[in-house]
Amino acid sequence: GGNVSDLNNPSYTEIVTATTNLNTSSLGEQNITYSALADAAGNVPDSINRTVTVQAKPLGLETLTIESNNTKNNMYAKIGDKITITLVANGTIGSATATIASNTITSVLTGSTLVASYIVDSLEKK
Repeated sequence: GGNVSDLNNPSYTEIVTATTNLNTSSLGEQNITYSALADAAGNVPDSINRTVTVQAKPLGLETLTIESNNTKNNMYAKIGDKITITLVANGTIGSATATIASNTITSVLTGSTLVASYIVDSLEKK
């Protein structure tokens, strides 16, 4: 919104409104038209067109858990234990690659959740 005024009639002030709707679900450029009501003499202010770009909301991290199937303490992993990483974002994850100790690991991506697992091998630090 905004305000419009008339230099010849200082008492005229109107709120500018958008006469087209912005679709926030549609990414990319959209044209929006802004206009105001006529003054007392019937003069209609010129409409103004603006191009607005709707961008995707950046993803944020909701939760992240890292644990192993180590029976003594799931916060540690030894050779042969499976480490599982679960990441939940606040929106759909388009694509992702998970890496542990320079190894790309098996992962499953479903909407906003990524679950990746890795079996610790003999080359890992204990």
